[in-house]
Amino acid sequence: MPQVLTRDVTELTPDALYNLEIRQYNSAGTHLAGTIFAQATIGTALDVTLQVSDDCQLVIVARGDGKTVKTELGTRTLQKVQENITADSTVISRINPTDQSSMNKMPYVLHLKHVKVVQESGKYII
Repeated sequence: MPQVLTRDVTELTPDALYNLEIRQYNSAGTHLAGTIFAQATIGTALDVTLQVSDDCQLVIVARGDGKTVKTELGTRTLQKVQENITADSTVISRINPTDQSSMNKMPYVLHLKHVKVVQESGKYII
């Protein structure tokens, strides 16, 4: 039976969401609202101004410390964002999962379709 080998490495996660941008689009991909944060603490609620909608899309990009993802979403249509968003592959390939400052450069991109946004007590909730 072959011997099982494991790595003795503690892999880290970013200690915050750096250069975070949250954008809301209608179902056709037209920009509705958005917010940029220089840094957001993971696991905390964020105050983001959105529009009430029964069916919208959200794009959330954490560019990483040092902006590994250079392209800002801005107020462009979702189609233009999808055509132009890029990440620096040389930075990503050099990310060391055992070094905190290196892991802080890791970018994250999330596209949520069919999102409902309501407003309760002045706060937007998805």
